[in-house]
Amino acid sequence: PICGKIFHNKNLKQHLETHDTECLCELCGKSVKGKSTMRKHMQRMHPKSGKFLCKYCNEEFDNELSLLQHKKKIHSLRSNPLPVYCEICGKVYKSSTVLKIHKAI
Repeated sequence: PICGKIFHNKNLKQHLETHDTECLCELCGKSVKGKSTMRKHMQRMHPKSGKFLCKYCNEEFDNELSLLQHKKKIHSLRSNPLPVYCEICGKVYKSSTVLKIHKAI
C-alpha cells in the first residue's frame, strides 16, 4: 500500500484517489489531492445555490462552475483574460471569480 492504510474494496478505490495528482478548483484556485477530495471541496465551499444564467445564450446552470465551463467551451471565453488585483490588499488573482471569493473571506 502507498500509505499503509487498509480498506475494504468498496472504500479502497475512493481512498486511492486521494493519492492522485493535484486538482485545481476553477472557482477559487485551491489545489487539492485527488478527485474525491475535489468533490468534497466543491460540496463544502461551492454548494449549488440558485440558478446561474449565461449572458450570451440565456442557458441556466445549477452552479457557477458549470456556467464557467460552458462559457469556456461553447463561447470560447475565459472568465477574465487578464489578472485582477484586490484594491484593498494588493494580491493578484487569475480571475474575477477568485477575487470575489477572496473579498468574501
